[in-house]
Amino acid sequence: TIYFIASKTGNSGNHLFYEWNYKFVTSSKTSFTKVSPKKKALAVSWKQKSGVKGYQIQYSTSAKFKGAKNVTVSSKKKSCTIKKLKGKKKYYVRIRTYKTSKKINIFSAWSKAVSKKTK
Repeated sequence: TIYFIASKTGNSGNHLFYEWNYKFVTSSKTSFTKVSPKKKALAVSWKQKSGVKGYQIQYSTSAKFKGAKNVTVSSKKKSCTIKKLKGKKKYYVRIRTYKTSKKINIFSAWSKAVSKKTK
């Protein structure tokens, strides 16, 4: 997905002149380096990307991510633990990056889903 920001400029007397300056804005995709099961939790770590505001991690018991929950993490972190999960249950996890441009969050595409069973 490609997003762009447009701005209008120019004013001459009673006439308005519009000049559209297009700036393409994208966010780079990332992937997991490790997903390890813990007792009623999953520990995940990912490849850090520069120029992003943070990461959004989504997890679900459904492979199609129905009823999925999201965890948002700042760009300074490169790992986190998803807690309060059910024990001995298979979870699917995926991640994407985001950045903010003119108060709009721009997300990258989701990574490939990784499945792990909690302890």
